[in-house]
Amino acid sequence: MKRGILLSLLLLLILLAACSSDEPEEEKKRVTPVETEEIREGTFTVEREILARAEPSATSPVVPGAPGEITFISVEEGDRVERGDALAEITPGQGESQVELQENALAQARQQLDQAISSRDDAEEAVERARSQEAPEGLSGLLGPSEQELEGQVAQAEQQLSQARSAVESARLQVEQAEIQLEQAREQSGPETLTSPRSGVVTSIQGNVGDMATNQQPFATVVSLNPALITASITAEQLPLFEEGAKYEVDVEASEEPVEAQLTNVATVPGDTGLYSVEAEISNPDGDIKPGTTAVFQLPETVVENTTIIPTEALVETSDETFVYKVEEKKAVKVPVSVESSQTEESAVTGDVSDGDSVVTSGQITLTDGAEIRIIGEDE
Repeated sequence: MKRGILLSLLLLLILLAACSSDEPEEEKKRVTPVETEEIREGTFTVEREILARAEPSATSPVVPGAPGEITFISVEEGDRVERGDALAEITPGQGESQVELQENALAQARQQLDQAISSRDDAEEAVERARSQEAPEGLSGLLGPSEQELEGQVAQAEQQLSQARSAVESARLQVEQAEIQLEQAREQSGPETLTSPRSGVVTSIQGNVGDMATNQQPFATVVSLNPALITASITAEQLPLFEEGAKYEVDVEASEEPVEAQLTNVATVPGDTGLYSVEAEISNPDGDIKPGTTAVFQLPETVVENTTIIPTEALVETSDETFVYKVEEKKAVKVPVSVESSQTEESAVTGDVSDGDSVVTSGQITLTDGAEIRIIGEDE
């Protein structure tokens, strides 16, 4: 019985095989969907990136004219100010005593001037007397001084007069100086309002209300943020990439898009580190670019002229070769290439590809030479 069952199963299998062999064989071909882009001919450039940093375009310390007590502060660190805005008030500690000292100095200078004028007047009278004492003709040397002696007395009196006049001028200068110093002392005796010397941002304040401020160090510092100054240190080999007065694109943290910077200075001699400094200015009306912000110069540089340029993503690299898949009659044809220079978006290559050819940029990983493809987006 078991033998009969086995025989029946065998016959069934033979029958099924026979029926299957009678059906027409349909060969199913695999078609890979891909994306493509065209090759172009042209000049291949690369973007060189030079790291830089934003700095204030100007820094101004605010120093009191005289030491004194800080009686009022109207700003805080980080506040934006305009030129002439009040920052603080300083009251001199010894203002009245300084005025009194200068008043005494002026009185003394005026007294010395009066004495000098009196001495000059006496000298003028002495000259007149000396000139009027002429010896009678024929009696010279008999009844009084000789003519030669009288001339000597006149010369001496005139010399004393010249000295007296110089003393008057010197005394007058001392009076004028004392008057200026007195005026300054009076101005400094009252509260001094410290104002901002430029438009910008207050970056530091030294002291609080009630503290003493000196005229030896800044009470505050104001920096100008517009324009922002972009500085970088470069090597001698990079110097040809920069031209003073030219404009460059710069990436900064405060902007989503590259901003335009104009180069204002290129050092002609290196610094202590052997690097050359370059400076550029960026318009910064809102102050968004803060000091210390990282920036990057984007410098286009021609690498290869009259070359074949393909999308970098079309390249397929293995351990022993680099190639692309060129589209020919809906098939992917493997073409070896040599990469001359490469960037993220595009690469310059040599090989059996030319301007206008299409190469596979997506889907090429699963392709083989001669595989049928379907270009995504094209009408079938």
